[in-house]
Amino acid sequence: MVSSKLMSMESTVLYFVRQLRRSGVRVTLAEILDCFQALTLVEWDREIFYITLQATLVKAPRDLAVFDKLFQLVFQRDFFMQEQTGETGSKPGSGAPCQGRDKESAEGLSKGDGTGTGGARNGKYRPGAMAQRMVQLIQAGSPEAMLDFVGEGIAGLGPLTEEHLLNQQDALRVIKVFLEWKTGEWELEKLAGGAEEQDILAWQQSLQELEELLQLRWEQALLSNFGDRAMEVITERINLQELDFYRLNHNQIAEMKAIITRLAHKLATRVSRRYVRAKSGQPDLARTMRKAMATGGIPVFLAFRRKKPAKPELVVFCDLSGSVAVFSEFMLQLVYSMQQKFRHVRSFVFVDTIEEISPYFSRLEIEDALVQVYNQAKFSKTGFSHYGETIQAFWQLYSDAVTRNTTVIVLGDARNNYQKPDLESWLRIRERAKKVIWLNPEPVGRWNKEDSIMDTFAPACSQVMECRNLTQLEQVTRNLF
Repeated sequence: MVSSKLMSMESTVLYFVRQLRRSGVRVTLAEILDCFQALTLVEWDREIFYITLQATLVKAPRDLAVFDKLFQLVFQRDFFMQEQTGETGSKPGSGAPCQGRDKESAEGLSKGDGTGTGGARNGKYRPGAMAQRMVQLIQAGSPEAMLDFVGEGIAGLGPLTEEHLLNQQDALRVIKVFLEWKTGEWELEKLAGGAEEQDILAWQQSLQELEELLQLRWEQALLSNFGDRAMEVITERINLQELDFYRLNHNQIAEMKAIITRLAHKLATRVSRRYVRAKSGQPDLARTMRKAMATGGIPVFLAFRRKKPAKPELVVFCDLSGSVAVFSEFMLQLVYSMQQKFRHVRSFVFVDTIEEISPYFSRLEIEDALVQVYNQAKFSKTGFSHYGETIQAFWQLYSDAVTRNTTVIVLGDARNNYQKPDLESWLRIRERAKKVIWLNPEPVGRWNKEDSIMDTFAPACSQVMECRNLTQLEQVTRNLF
């Protein structure tokens, strides 16, 4: 019986695996075979099914959040009810609220009982009624009421359109306005002043569950309306490997910083391809044979070699204007975490003027250093990028930072706001430096359009590369460092 059910679910599991891969989770053929083999050995239960898929398909803790999201979208509860009636347990580890609270209380909250909690009057809610309902369901922690509440918010958006699919965050903001979300949060903050600590913690947990439930139900609504097109958009926006830096949300930025720190530590331990003489280590056959010529061709004395750690000098220019700022912060974090790999590192930030921020990095942790940079460093006068003036100011003030051993890295989109570029100073930097590399976080298709002058600077660069997501960043940094 189990094997027949497995056959009926095989295509859905393979579809789930495809979505995992599109979301940046690496799943091998061997792991897929292990998954199907494991499913033939376990009971057909949603909770066990979830654990089996997680155990066989997920290798890294960072992939768990993506796995959970896709599991809830692909294997919705009614899907399991078609296979086994009476199944009511919730998926472990999901963001959805647990079941089993008082149902009557839930019904009263979901409908509004009119007892000072924002109930209905002549079919319309009084001003602030949704916020009051939100406060009550957070205090009660009722999952049924939460489902009805977010359902009303999504329904209040009206018929879903392609615009809702492509601009999901804007749509969610409209839903939250309808639900009077901010007002509800403010009311909870007021009540927290006279509440017990354990109650406050419970409210915070319920509020997080409500937020996650709204996101889940919203994505399920999109899937119901747009099918595979919606799944394509959803997987594209949770794949940190391929998601453009400027499209990251707050949580994704925090996760990306952790990934970049790990990448930096890995790169910092790499050694160069050059070999030097050593007293032990890998045998150097060429030198051993040369020494053997003095002993009649017999290799009496062995010669050894080892790889020499690379210690280049580095100068980094970071554009902190607009959407480029997120990319520059990631690169600054990367360089900060790898400083022991370099002989000397000097970092500069600019918008329309330039300032060195190396002293901030020498005495502070990266997060504190960036805060101080934004608060104290003087790198902007007008707020509009001006690469020409910036390069000229660098050459006048910091030309001593560039030597024949220096690698200069520019992080920016080359958008000059129709200002005049200073090619003379740029060519001087190129002539003195060992090499100059430009990393542009914009897609190549947008270069040299509007106020972009990438082609103006590119001929004087050793390398010019697109670097707009984590996959490209990993490739670039491996080649650079």
